[in-house]
Amino acid sequence: MELVDIRIKYLKEDIGRITEEEQRKMEELLPPYFKRHLGLDFFPFIAQEGERIIASAFLLITENYISMKYFLR
Repeated sequence: MELVDIRIKYLKEDIGRITEEEQRKMEELLPPYFKRHLGLDFFPFIAQEGERIIASAFLLITENYISMKYFLR
C-alpha cells in the first residue's frame, strides 16, 4: 500500500533510523489501521506530478475532552 510507504519514509526523515523490526511492524499494522479510519477520522492527501507523488499530507482528526478551565472562566 503506497500510503504505508509514504508514512514510513516520513518517519525515517523525521525521527531518523527505524529498525527493521519497527518497519516490519508498521508494514503489518498500518494497512488495517488505514482501512478502518480512512474517510472517518483519517484523510490522506497527495500531490502528483505525472505518476510521481511529490508531496503528501495526512489529516488525523481526534476529539479531546474539554478542559475544566473552560468552565471556570
